[in-house]
Amino acid sequence: MLSKLRPFYLFLLLNLLTACGQDYNSNSFDASRYSASRATGTQQFINFYEVMSDKCISCHTGTHSHWADFITAPQWQTSWESNLVLPGDPSNSTIVSRLSGWSPGGDMPKNFPSISASDYQIIVDWINSL
Repeated sequence: MLSKLRPFYLFLLLNLLTACGQDYNSNSFDASRYSASRATGTQQFINFYEVMSDKCISCHTGTHSHWADFITAPQWQTSWESNLVLPGDPSNSTIVSRLSGWSPGGDMPKNFPSISASDYQIIVDWINSL
């Protein structure tokens, strides 16, 4: 009896092992969804999107999961989320005001160290350029 089930167990084991090779949060399509190469626009925007992709979007899989689909500057500027990006006004843009270590009361990224000074400057410079 056991020898008859051996192919089934081997098949099951191989499927389990190959399913565990994910890079991102929930499924095998996440890597392409969060890829900064999807962003289009100026190099300054692409740099901004790379920071957001690496430091923010990859964790925001619930309420803010749609951020992964914001691959152009206008999508960030016209988001239904209040004050997400205010052109020329980074200090009042929600993205900046939520950053821990850079803004009073900031709490992002949650449970991770603050973003680097260079990443912070990329975000601020892009918003200032709008």
